Amino acid sequence: MARLTTSPKIQNAYTDALPVSQGLYERARKIFPDAVTHDNRRMQPFPLYVARADGAYKWDVDGHRYVDYWMGHGALLLAHNPPAVRDAVREQALKGTHYGACHEKEVEWGEPTPARSSPRPSPPSTPRSAR
Repeated sequence: MARLTTSPKIQNAYTDALPVSQGLYERARKIFPDAVTHDNRRMQPFPLYVARADGAYKWDVDGHRYVDYWMGHGALLLAHNPPAVRDAVREQALKGTHYGACHEKEVEWGEPTPARSSPRPSPPSTPRSAR
């Protein structure tokens, strides 16, 4: 991996402020290629490790709070940990997480909702002569 040249003063301040992240990085170096599990997580001298996230904020394992401008690469349009999503996930997780079978929710998800202007078209029927 290419190393960027940075000011030793800046690098030392970063390292001094994030000892727990540095420790996790040292552990990760022993088990993951390039010490990260995703290309976008590479940082010099080591990546920031996050402990939790809520709303527009993330907290690192060293206790620092950050405004999260990255937001899950655009996937978190409702911010981190929105109560309605968190509560729905908790409720469903208590019922099971992957049935591997047909279930009522898949039928509900497939049914038309008021948000759709028209119902989904029915699959075309096959004429008897083509069977």
